[in-house]
Amino acid sequence: MSKLTLKFLGTGTSDGIPVIGCSCPVCLSANPKDKRLRTGLYLTSGETSLLLDASPDLREQALKHHITHFDAVLLSHNHCDHSSGLNEMRRFNQLMQGKTIPLYANQATIEELKITYDYFFNPKQPGGGIPAMTFNVITGSIRINELTITPIPVKHGGLDILGYLITNGNSRLAFITDASYISTESFALLSNIDTLVLNALRYRPHNTHFNIEEAIVIAQKIKANKSYFIHFTHDVEYAKLSNELPPGLYAAYDGLTIEI
Repeated sequence: MSKLTLKFLGTGTSDGIPVIGCSCPVCLSANPKDKRLRTGLYLTSGETSLLLDASPDLREQALKHHITHFDAVLLSHNHCDHSSGLNEMRRFNQLMQGKTIPLYANQATIEELKITYDYFFNPKQPGGGIPAMTFNVITGSIRINELTITPIPVKHGGLDILGYLITNGNSRLAFITDASYISTESFALLSNIDTLVLNALRYRPHNTHFNIEEAIVIAQKIKANKSYFIHFTHDVEYAKLSNELPPGLYAAYDGLTIEI
């Protein structure tokens, strides 16, 4: 069985870092680990590859990391910093893969996507390079080649969004971003996982995202072998946070690649 390999394409929140017009210490930092594109992950297992959220920076991310193939896209929700890269799928399905790419999300997200990306299905004129995708509601575990994908319902403020449990043989990865609440039922899906990827927005509390203190508590409750935090604002300096985190908990950064 192939190993799961996870590449962090982007670890920033909706503004990215540096933030336009900002001169704070993190935005001006010389540490490349403080430069953050919008959140997205690339998961591979043998010949199978998945995109976890499609950020506005997907073109730049794919070029930088020489990504040319996705078997499927898993979307947490339809906020633009997690979905507006979907238009880039046209380069993959038409010119490199030659096939339609399936996308999976919950019902509410799919309904929103059908409005946001109406031109995928109802082009107003020929040409323009329209992506070929199918939008699929995921309510239970599915198989994509050797991978099993299980949706993890979580709350993003008042919104119902999804995290994902991805397994390959004995390797178990959970990806959760933009969450502010995880139910008892969803915690049960997160037992005995190897790796957790979880949002940790900033130090101060936020009403729709876990802050760093809350993310630490959640990660220590889940007890993955390793936990990686993502979706940081420019309030978070990589070196400072890394020095503060308990053992087994890590600040992710753009370009970090791990094997699970």
